[in-house]
Formats: sequence, structure tokens, C-alpha cells
Amino acid sequence: MHTVFPAITAKKGFYEKYTVFRKVSEYSWWPGHIVPVVQVYKWVGDNVPSLDKLSSFGILPTSYDLDLSPEESPDGILLISESDKAIPKDNLMFLGNLPGNDLIPFRGHDYWLNYIPVGWEASKYNEKFEHYVIDMYLACSNNK
Repeated sequence: MHTVFPAITAKKGFYEKYTVFRKVSEYSWWPGHIVPVVQVYKWVGDNVPSLDKLSSFGILPTSYDLDLSPEESPDGILLISESDKAIPKDNLMFLGNLPGNDLIPFRGHDYWLNYIPVGWEASKYNEKFEHYVIDMYLACSNNK
């Protein structure tokens, strides 16, 4: 992961590595912002994989409680940004769109879903996306 925290990612073995996530829905976040809901693929590597290989990796769990069933586990990560400036556009790469019927429909502004709120590294939100993904990947890898 190209990062603004190289010491942390290097210590955990993820410096200059890639991870892949996909937008699966949108959600309304105070004070009325529409933010993406994402799922992260269970993959970290040196080179970005092709679209046709992504489905073979599976999706990283979104809860630290790895004993939860898929029905009990949160549906995705709510990727919060206070402003457009907080999004690390230089570190993001659009790979394309994948067809599928597993996306989560946007159900309106007042419908609560089970999402884990996480902010970009430059955001003021407590839980940071990069740290969250690394911790979840390590938890999942160590719990096989």
C-alpha cells in the first residue's frame, strides 16, 4: 500500500503493496453526505491483479469477530471523507466495473445498515482505512 504512514506499513510488511476494494453501495452520512460502501478483497500483493482474477480472492471480513456468520457480519465498510481533499486520489487506481448481483442496493437516507465506519488516512475519523485493512488482513490470515 502506498502510504502516508510508511513506518507502520513497513513494520507489518505492507509497505508499497497493493490491495483492491470495490464499491458495493452508497450511504448517507451526517451532515447529508453520500459516501461509498466498500468491500475489500482478501488479497495484498506487489502487482495489481486483473479483473478476471479478483473473484477468486474472496472478500475480507469486516468484523474483528471472525466467528460471526456471514448473516451476522457487517455488510461493508463505510468509507468516510470530510472533504474531497482527504481522498488520496494519487494512490487510487480504477480497474473497471464487474457485473454481478451481489451489490447492496441504496435503500434511502433513513435506512440503517450494518456498516463499519472508517475514514481515509487524512480524515479526522478515528479508524483509518489503511490500518483497518491491514489489521483485518492479518487477523484473517492468522486465523486460518
